[in-house]
Amino acid sequence: METNNTETNNENARPVPFIEEVNFLFDHRLDQEKLEKYCFDGRLRDSHIRSVVWRVLLKCLPIKSSEWSEILNRSRNFYGSLKKKLSTNPREDIFNFDPELNNPLSLQAENPWQKYFVDAELRDCINKDVERTFPEMQFFQSEQMRKMMSDILFVYSKQNDQLSYRQGMHEILAPLLFVLYFDHESYAHFKEQSGISDLTNEQRNLLDTINDPRFLEHDAFAMFRQLMMMLEKWYINTDDYGSDNSSIAPLSKDRIGGVPFCKSKNPGPNSELIEKLNMINDVMLREIDPALWRHLNSLEITPQIYGIRWLRLMFGREFPMHDLLFLWDAILADRPQLVLVDYIFIAMLVLIRHLLLCSDYSTCLQYLMRYPPTADIHTFIQFSLHLKSPKKFPKPKNYRLSHFPQITQAGKPHPNHERAQEERHFNNRTSPPKVKTVDNVLNKIGRITKLKAHSTPLIRRRYPDSMPASNSIFYTDEPQDDMSEIELMKEQVALLQSRLNEHDLVARVGSRKLLAIADDIDLLGGNAEKQEKLKQEIREIANQLTRNTVSEQWVQNVPTEISSNGLDAVELAREAGTSPLQNNHSLNRHPKSLRKENELLEIHFNPKRKNF
Repeated sequence: METNNTETNNENARPVPFIEEVNFLFDHRLDQEKLEKYCFDGRLRDSHIRSVVWRVLLKCLPIKSSEWSEILNRSRNFYGSLKKKLSTNPREDIFNFDPELNNPLSLQAENPWQKYFVDAELRDCINKDVERTFPEMQFFQSEQMRKMMSDILFVYSKQNDQLSYRQGMHEILAPLLFVLYFDHESYAHFKEQSGISDLTNEQRNLLDTINDPRFLEHDAFAMFRQLMMMLEKWYINTDDYGSDNSSIAPLSKDRIGGVPFCKSKNPGPNSELIEKLNMINDVMLREIDPALWRHLNSLEITPQIYGIRWLRLMFGREFPMHDLLFLWDAILADRPQLVLVDYIFIAMLVLIRHLLLCSDYSTCLQYLMRYPPTADIHTFIQFSLHLKSPKKFPKPKNYRLSHFPQITQAGKPHPNHERAQEERHFNNRTSPPKVKTVDNVLNKIGRITKLKAHSTPLIRRRYPDSMPASNSIFYTDEPQDDMSEIELMKEQVALLQSRLNEHDLVARVGSRKLLAIADDIDLLGGNAEKQEKLKQEIREIANQLTRNTVSEQWVQNVPTEISSNGLDAVELAREAGTSPLQNNHSLNRHPKSLRKENELLEIHFNPKRKNF
């Protein structure tokens, strides 16, 4: 019996998910459709074969595993010989030691020192960018990884003389290298724990070849080269609008036909990247969300300002690494390739439309250049897929509640949030204090219930009458259905009530402490008349603190269905709040009852009848 129990425990301890992943990878029935579904469902998020799947999706390897070993050997040998060929050292014996030719001061074209100086300048430019790669991740701060990235980028730039190296390529290479290294380490761990004992000898030998740490740099170069074949059109004819591109010389006004951040009517050079951005903005965004498109156009915010970085880096600065890898899973798996990028671009704008529509020029730019973190990357990707294929992918629930606008990707307070706090602090300091009463609170709640689910900008702008009307697929300026309005009203009322409860609780606690101080004044001794006067003033202050609080008992008496007597919700709430205050009794309650009274109320609405 003990032997059987031991065997059962060993079976349960085996890394079954990894074995299942390997079996899925080596399945002879594997095809593009299964890989696509595997990536879209998020199966690669905790996977240890992501690097292999990416190599298949990038066509570095075929789907069938029978040819992997031969292709890997050929690819690795190619990079090794190419790196050795492109590494120039004038002191080597292969160069002529004629002092007139092999001389650092010689300007002849055949002088190997001329090539050496050009390569040194290129390496210096690459190293500056590599040192800035994901500074928040320790993985990219090691000298080994920096040297590896520098060599890969140098070999690629020398092999592609027309394109060479452009700023941003280092952030395309970084996720590829990270995924490869993670899979290599995971496989080494499973191998040490005998987690691959259930595999066949052929499968183990193939996994040993794939995850050979000696060829980490070689495999990363192969993946990077394949990915850049798709992205190089976005780097050709570059003119980094507003970017701090140290690796590209600034273009003159005569060449670009204007200045950076120019209007979309005069976008500068006619590159594929500019054409793509204009198509996304003027065609796709205009059709999907015309209100947002009009707002950004009225502020003269062109997509080149923020979109060049979004596309060139494949959204590398807009998402943290763990979310970015999942995003790349979907981008690489989708067919045709890179089409999903357009809809991710649109989804990023649509999901922060409530922040953009109520913002001015500088605030909008802050949100676009420092994109708020995404709460659920899976919901975000499903929404992007829904925009691309509405019939194939349903719209995810709660997709609007998917961002944290108060912070940046680094976890620091967002500049717009800090700016709003400073403005509130300034207004509170310069304006007289507002006394919170039942009437003004209920009036505020009554006004909020009249808001639409998707309101237009607070500052309305006049648009040309000749602007053609566009039928929006997903968003329109028309009011939403009653259920959407009711759900929004419930959230707004609950939020207001929660904030009121917090302030009321503070006021009640402060009032209780003041009453306790008033009772202890008699212990001080002294003039009895002055003591009584001081006690009376303290009690009046305590009563004033609790007199302006809103009790949930009043709100509970408000009927949720409006009768036909013509009264609105605010008037009914006032009538429910005319009962005498019982603040003195509430002060002596047990803390549990006090906490219960300040809990958030859930207001139930009857969708068949209008409540407000």
